[in-house]
Amino acid sequence: MPLIGVKFIVMERDKSNRKEKERLYCEKYREWVVIEIGCKHPKEYCQFRSQCLLHFKSKYKEF
Repeated sequence: MPLIGVKFIVMERDKSNRKEKERLYCEKYREWVVIEIGCKHPKEYCQFRSQCLLHFKSKYKEF
């Protein structure tokens, strides 16, 4: 079942540093992206841009 229209935040533990990383799901490329990195393709067209939490987070850094 596809995850279209669904956003997730996942906490992942990095075993080497014991540091937790927050990730969001990119619907266009169907991959998990670390929130601090943000959108990997901000200049490309994306049909999900208006509802993308990664794009919103990078556009409004203080959010």
